[in-house]
Amino acid sequence: MDIMRAFIGVLVGLIYDGEGRAMVLTHTQKGNRRFHYYANRYETLGDNTASRVSARDIENIVVDQLSQTLASGSQMQSMLLHGSYTSEQLHNVISRCGKVATELGVAKYAWKQELLRNVMNRVDLHDDRVIIRIDNRGLLNVIKADISVQPSSTNLTIERQALRLRRGKALRLVIPATLSGDRVQMRDEKLIALIAESRAIMQQITANLGKSIPALAAERGRCRVRMMKVAKLACLDPDIVTAIVEGRQPLKLSPSKLLAADLPLAWADQRRVLGFG
Repeated sequence: MDIMRAFIGVLVGLIYDGEGRAMVLTHTQKGNRRFHYYANRYETLGDNTASRVSARDIENIVVDQLSQTLASGSQMQSMLLHGSYTSEQLHNVISRCGKVATELGVAKYAWKQELLRNVMNRVDLHDDRVIIRIDNRGLLNVIKADISVQPSSTNLTIERQALRLRRGKALRLVIPATLSGDRVQMRDEKLIALIAESRAIMQQITANLGKSIPALAAERGRCRVRMMKVAKLACLDPDIVTAIVEGRQPLKLSPSKLLAADLPLAWADQRRVLGFG
């Protein structure tokens, strides 16, 4: 069995494109690596309306959005039929849904797949948005709500704007941050790693003030040019560092562009050069 496939595919049978066509799990292979996608069947026939999306991206989005919704007491109350529950029963529903939300992020594949199949009707992936349709009754069954608690006749729907953005050679699906204007919230772990590496290098420099960066690089078997480029990132504006850690960096800011940037000393000028406005 493909090891990666064991952790990919929780939306099989649940995901459809914007035209209502079922999307299937497929993959491409580059060397020893497999990249999994959900694609409509037209792609396999070469149709020009074919579309596909990274399986990991859409699965992470669905799980994240479902977790946020389950953790919202007001959202959970809205899925219940008014008058069918007591205050204690409402508290129990909200509490149990919150527990599921917490467990969902760290759950193993089999549990996560079973949960999604029990609480979701379907996921519709349009060109500009994702619509997640919840099965209210299914969710009440999962949390073992009291039998007298009845679901609203209108199933809960989560609708979020989605963007397809090119990051390096990959086309990524992301959900825009709700409180960040037109910026997109997408943590880039490589950017964050660069920031951490720059701090580590500065610690080495301050601990060895009598040695030059080329000398330190030689001792550690590292490229002196790269070490010097990374070291300068320790002087980044703290607001820029915070934005990167929170995933609010400009969409075009990649690790290679950050390393190649000719950074001014003034923080305001750094923000301008790197596109932070």
